[in-house]
Amino acid sequence: MRSFDLNERFALIMLPSNNLGHLHTPEDFEGCIGSVKRHLQPGGVFVVDVFVPNLKLLLRDSEEEYVLDEYDSPDGQGRVRVMARSCYESATQIMRTTTTRKVAGRPDVVGSLDLKMYFPRELEALVRCNGLRIAARYGGHAGEAFDDQSRFQILVCEDSAN
Repeated sequence: MRSFDLNERFALIMLPSNNLGHLHTPEDFEGCIGSVKRHLQPGGVFVVDVFVPNLKLLLRDSEEEYVLDEYDSPDGQGRVRVMARSCYESATQIMRTTTTRKVAGRPDVVGSLDLKMYFPRELEALVRCNGLRIAARYGGHAGEAFDDQSRFQILVCEDSAN
């Protein structure tokens, strides 16, 4: 998502479901926005959907294991419990999480997920510094206003050159 060329332009480009967190550096962010702008039609919009960092979670003890998710296995083999340990690096703003997927009678599956935390004012500044204009901002997927209680930051952006 940092350097793609599809030789096509679109009226809508979306970066949903916290995928922005995979852009760990300012250079990664700039590359992504540059690629997006090359692919937006005049008047097109770019929508970003990312959670608002939760300080309580960021400051969690890195030795504390917690339940990240629980669900029924899609293959009908029982209940899945995903356990996690997280460590937040304040210098990079990256939350490094190790997960363990547990299903009774099966070996544990260990994984990892490293996500950059984008704070609201930081995201706003990065978007603007990279030549986009924020046309709308929402705090939820049903169009709720963005405020101090918002769990999500959803930005609808336009190329400021158009």
